[in-house]
Amino acid sequence: MSNDLNPVMTLENLRIHLLATRDQGRTKMAEEDVRAPSWAAGDVVARLLAKRLETEGVIRAQVWREAMFSPGGDNVRTLWFLLIWRSGESLEVCLPDHPQMEIMVGPPEDAKSPSGLNLCIALEGSENQAWGSLRLWGAELLPDPFQEDQNWRVASSC
Repeated sequence: MSNDLNPVMTLENLRIHLLATRDQGRTKMAEEDVRAPSWAAGDVVARLLAKRLETEGVIRAQVWREAMFSPGGDNVRTLWFLLIWRSGESLEVCLPDHPQMEIMVGPPEDAKSPSGLNLCIALEGSENQAWGSLRLWGAELLPDPFQEDQNWRVASSC
């Protein structure tokens, strides 16, 4: 199947898919008695996200959390998503919990992103505010990356 036949991913529909996955994930975790934050919760969300984005051509989703520091030295926790398309294209979404750090959407290094995707989310723009409710999802979903006793791993749809 040609990549041209796949729907074009936009920042808006990506955000809508992530919000819907967050809400659906909460319900699914309650049904399966999966406690969050946990890696089991991350696995549930990764599977739901991959399933939800199948119609967009996504074949795999991964979710993880990383520790970072803001330019001012604040502890920042980031929620990451990696989406992989059947065409071989891939996209990373980085959602820092710090309101003054940019949300990053783009291909991993040396990879190609899905065609048609606008990769800019300006910190001062209304689009950044629209993504704001997703910034704290990581604290709800996955273990704190600053805690020494947490084993770092990636939650995956497969």
